[in-house]
Parts: sequence; structure tokens; C-alpha cells
Amino acid sequence: MADRAGIPDVTIVVVSFNTREVLECCLEAVFAGSPGLAREVIVVDNASSDGSPESVARRWPEVRLVVNRENRGYAPACNQMLRAACGRTLLALNSDALPRGDALAAPVRHLDEHSELAAGPRLLNADGSTPWVCARRRGRVRHLLALGGSCLAMLARPGDGPGKAGAS
Repeated sequence: MADRAGIPDVTIVVVSFNTREVLECCLEAVFAGSPGLAREVIVVDNASSDGSPESVARRWPEVRLVVNRENRGYAPACNQMLRAACGRTLLALNSDALPRGDALAAPVRHLDEHSELAAGPRLLNADGSTPWVCARRRGRVRHLLALGGSCLAMLARPGDGPGKAGAS
């Protein structure tokens, strides 16, 4: 996939609070997988004391890093960056998620073809077993994507919502 007029296919927002080791694995997987996917990656650090923000800044200079002075919590940190995201599609991804292969590009392609549906890759726990994660909803949040054994993340198009183009 290629971006349209400089707009990333997907903005991936990862929230971290003292998760340096799993965050590093997550970012390695995000950048290794789905070649050809134009992505913007934003890491919101909630005042970690384990060196997470320093590691991200040193290893991934292309990542937009936001360091909060206090732990704002997961949802407020996601909302903080989702509002500023530039991608056609938005993904909130847990720092312990490890997207493999085409796990990021396939749902974006699916949403391009079937915008009224939810999209998500096959989920596996670290031991290879399948977790129970399921979500489908229309309305403000029109598309849901689940990645990672403990993660339910939202994949949505900017502008979807009440009074916006494409809202239902």
C-alpha cells in the first residue's frame, strides 16, 4: 500500500508505562511487519521510570514520542494522541502486542474494501493459543481491531462520528 498525498495509511498509537522491554519488542514487530504500509507511530509514555522514553528516542527516531509528566492512564493517553494523528486509519495498540507478518496491513486493506465492517487479524497468545477477544459496533467507533493476547484496540477512520462525513 502507498500513502495518498503524504497521508499515512495508519497511525499506530502505543501507550507505555514502565513497559520498556515489551515496548521494544512491540516496536520492532511494528516496523518489521507489513512492508509497504505507510505508518505513523506515536508512543505516549505515562511517566515511566524504567528508561522507556529514552530507549524509544534512541532506537526509533522516526517515532513521535510524547512523554507525560504523570501517569494519565491508558484511555486518556490514547485520546491525547488519537486527536493529533495524521493517518487515514487509527490503531491503538497495547505495548505488549506483537503484530506479525501482514497483521497491520491486512485489516487496513479490508477496511478500504469494506468500510462498514470491523477488521482484525488472527490473535494468538504468547503460547500460541487463541484468546477470546471479540468486538463489533457501528456508530462513533465504527471499526475495531484486536491485536495481542491482552489487547482490544480500536481501528477507526478519522472523521467518523456524529455530524462527520461517514458517520452512521
